Amino acid sequence: MAIAPYQQAPITLSQDDYWLLIHDAAGEQTVSTADPLNITWSYPSQWGKGYVRDIHLQDGLVVSIIDYCPYHDLMLSSSDREHPLELTYILAGVTSSSVTSPQAGQYIFCGSGMAPGAVCKQPANQRRVEVSIHIDVALLCQWMNGTADQFPPTLKPSR
Repeated sequence: MAIAPYQQAPITLSQDDYWLLIHDAAGEQTVSTADPLNITWSYPSQWGKGYVRDIHLQDGLVVSIIDYCPYHDLMLSSSDREHPLELTYILAGVTSSSVTSPQAGQYIFCGSGMAPGAVCKQPANQRRVEVSIHIDVALLCQWMNGTADQFPPTLKPSR
């Protein structure tokens, strides 16, 4: 009779709670605070290794770099929420959700002012590296030298 190996249940959190824990747990572990527009948080050592970095280039434009390896399977749930346009390049690893399952070498382009709720799964002991660009729809309209009224309904900012 074979005995199946023990498999630990994934850590299940809301996306909001997850990011709150990342920021709170980092606390004094924050790598860079000299520039409030360029902040790097160390991934909580009890959860894994790596970092999350946000670079605020201007109002409405943020570049995020994520490079971490969780020790446990994670399941993060989110609900529909306001969200800027997002272009994410997956450089290493894989994540899967009820919306998409990108892997290394692929990208995600999404957003219309709203992000759909989803459940994302991140496997334990797999390094995840990605670069995301978040652009506020109003800023994109300025760059296009127009107004939000000139965009199709799916790209108009929610009000």
